[in-house]
This record gives sequence, structure tokens and C-alpha cells, in this order.
Amino acid sequence: MMTITAAPALRDRLSAAQDAEAKRQQAEAKLTALYTAAVAASDHTEAGRLKPLLDEARLELVIAEADTTALRSAMERLEREAAERSQAALEAERRKRAQEQLGQAMSDERVSLERSAAAVERMWLALQAAKDAHAEARQLETEAGRARRRQWQARVDAGDLDSMPAYIAVPNHVSVLADREPVLRELLKWRR
Repeated sequence: MMTITAAPALRDRLSAAQDAEAKRQQAEAKLTALYTAAVAASDHTEAGRLKPLLDEARLELVIAEADTTALRSAMERLEREAAERSQAALEAERRKRAQEQLGQAMSDERVSLERSAAAVERMWLALQAAKDAHAEARQLETEAGRARRRQWQARVDAGDLDSMPAYIAVPNHVSVLADREPVLRELLKWRR
């Protein structure tokens, strides 16, 4: 199989073959005209002398045409094979890029899913932290209520008051949040 590096030499040979074919066509055309003129003039001697020359010229023309056709065919084949190799190389490069893109996309997906899972875990931790913060706030509010009762008792013990009031208002800001805030109410029901 010829390689594309043979193409310049083949082009030179094709050009030379085409030049030779053109010369053979001119020679054959000239001899045909002379032979036709001799036959028309009934010059049988001249026609007899030209006939073998014309036959030889026609044979050389057919051979020159065959050389040109063969070289042209070889050149076209080389160009076609080069185009196929080029197309195959482009296709291989396209596939390589596609594989690289696929690998990158798969990696990006994996990383994104890992980060998404981590974000979901942080969300659950944040929800639990909010629930825990609410429980802590309620506990602190309860402790504030006890401290308020102790204040009243200390006033009674100090003699500032005769007795404890029948009702002592305790802080309830955190206690009523769940009644007022539907999101908090749902959060307090949540269990993981």
C-alpha cells in the first residue's frame, strides 16, 4: 500500500503522463488528418505509409491514456485513504474527548452527590440543633420561673411580704412559640 508521502512523486508522474497523453493525442490527430487526406485524395501509397504509423500512434495513445487513468486512479485512492485516515484520526480524537468529558461528568456527579449528602446531613444536624436549642430555651425558661418564685419567697422570708401571691406569672415566651410558629410546631414533632 502506498503511503501519502508517495503522493508528490505520484503527482509528478501523473503530470508527466498527462503531458505524454496530450502529445500522443496531438500526434494521433495529426496522423489521422494526414491519413484521411491521403485516402480522400486516393493517394494509396501515402495512405499505406501512414496507416502503420497511425496504428502505432493509436496504440501509444491508448497506452498513454491507460497510464494517465491508472496514475489518476492511484492518486485518487491515495487521497481517499488519506481522507479516511484523517477522518479516523478525527473520530478517535472525538471519542477520546467524549471519554474524557464522560469521565469528568461522572466525577462531577460523584462529587456533587457526596457534597449533596453532606449538605443534607448538615441540614439534619441543623434541624436537630434547632430542636435542641428550643428544648434548652424551654429548660432555661423553666429555671427562670423557679428563680422568680424564689425571689417572692425571699421577700416573704425577709419580711417584705406577709405571704406568697396566689399566682406568680412565669416567663412563657419560649412556651408559646410552638403555638404561634407552625414551622417550629412541625419541627418539634419531627423525629429522625
